[in-house]
Amino acid sequence: MSLFDRVTHWFAPNPAQPEHRPPPPEAGPILDALHGVYDPEVNIDIVSMGLVRGIARDGNDVVVRMTLSTRGCPMGPAIVADVVAALESIGLNAEVELEFDPPWTVDDLTAEGRAKLGR
Repeated sequence: MSLFDRVTHWFAPNPAQPEHRPPPPEAGPILDALHGVYDPEVNIDIVSMGLVRGIARDGNDVVVRMTLSTRGCPMGPAIVADVVAALESIGLNAEVELEFDPPWTVDDLTAEGRAKLGR
């Protein structure tokens, strides 16, 4: 298999990946805030990248379940800090839970994320 074939394979859609589910309506302000948090390596917000996997809210306490584009992402701590800061800016106490199973792939990009990447 050539290098081109391997790279193309990495970016091919994975039919086993679940479709993105719409977030619950109460997550609207939280998602609005998270749209302002960018992965600096690709300059796309974390929601459009599909890095946010779940949001749980209890009053002013919010737990964001998310992943990073790679397990060893060097910008991971900065992204997590930006998530906490974005939610604190709208009066919420934030906690971030990172998960890496399943790992993030380009299949996790939302339609908006794909458009931003020109895909």
